[in-house]
Amino acid sequence: AATRSHPELTVGASPRATVSLLHVARAHAVVAGRSHATPDDVQAVAAASFAHRVSVAGAVDTVAARRVIASILAATPVPRP
Repeated sequence: AATRSHPELTVGASPRATVSLLHVARAHAVVAGRSHATPDDVQAVAAASFAHRVSVAGAVDTVAARRVIASILAATPVPRP
């Protein structure tokens, strides 16, 4: 939802993009030797996973998209046990 309401993004991440993010985060966890994904895994792969799925000011610019996604992640509280 944060990508769909961000003022710099004209097209935010879709539900399908979020499902893809979950799969990529799980793969990141497996590569790290864990059987489950953590919020850290999601943060590690979110920019790469979403950059080509969002639109910054009507253009596909993955560098700007990564910057915006990083700012969204920085402003989003991470759930901790």
